[in-house]
Amino acid sequence: MQNKEWYLHRFGPSPSLDKFIGWYKEAMYQQTTILTGFFNPHDLALLTAILGREIPLIANGGYPDSEKKRAIINSQGRADFKLALLEFDYNQQFNQLTHSQILGVLTHLGVELSTFGDIVTDGQGRWQVIVEAELTDFFCQQVQRVGRTSVKLRLAAWADLVEIKDDHLENSTVSSSLRLDAVLAKIGRQSRKDVQTAIAAGEIQVNFMLPQHIERPIEPGQIISWRHFGRIKLQAISPTRKGRYRIDYYLWSSRH
Repeated sequence: MQNKEWYLHRFGPSPSLDKFIGWYKEAMYQQTTILTGFFNPHDLALLTAILGREIPLIANGGYPDSEKKRAIINSQGRADFKLALLEFDYNQQFNQLTHSQILGVLTHLGVELSTFGDIVTDGQGRWQVIVEAELTDFFCQQVQRVGRTSVKLRLAAWADLVEIKDDHLENSTVSSSLRLDAVLAKIGRQSRKDVQTAIAAGEIQVNFMLPQHIERPIEPGQIISWRHFGRIKLQAISPTRKGRYRIDYYLWSSRH
């Protein structure tokens, strides 16, 4: 394992860093097997780097392309990630749910973000969420409304996992600079000052981290989360004839 400063330099500040180092020591010196909560790709990459080749780690989020996953550290024998699939029952004829509405409800239940994974839909009105199996009853009892819609959560079989539809929009913009604030000003059609204010307020994350250097050029593959705006995945960057940059991106909008 590297020293703490090495991980800070490579991954940036993370509230999980000390906990992950503790897990490393527990797994290494006590041979403990640890089942974690759900982690986003950044935290999972940080945990994987800390464990290195010395300690085995396997991860699962319920389906192959899941974003958030639970991990088993020092896995031995059969792996049980203790995942549960819950489906939202509601009157689909007269109501609609959105990802941002559901996420808002779940994050205000008083539980940690690591207790639930991806929220998925078939694009036809069916919505499901993957949670820690240990908290199935809690989620089913606590979630009764999403926005103005009455809902019930019920346990679903994994065979009934929806055929997931990705509702992103493909778009592009042209910017004179690859600075984070300049690019987001173009994408969000706001002033750079407004974007800088949002960054300072902690409303924008890059690869699930608060940006430390907004002057650092953006890169293809980065995921930018912008509170009240949506999620952006940078796809490609190419120079234009006029010395600017064409930026292709996917947008999952939270504005409904």
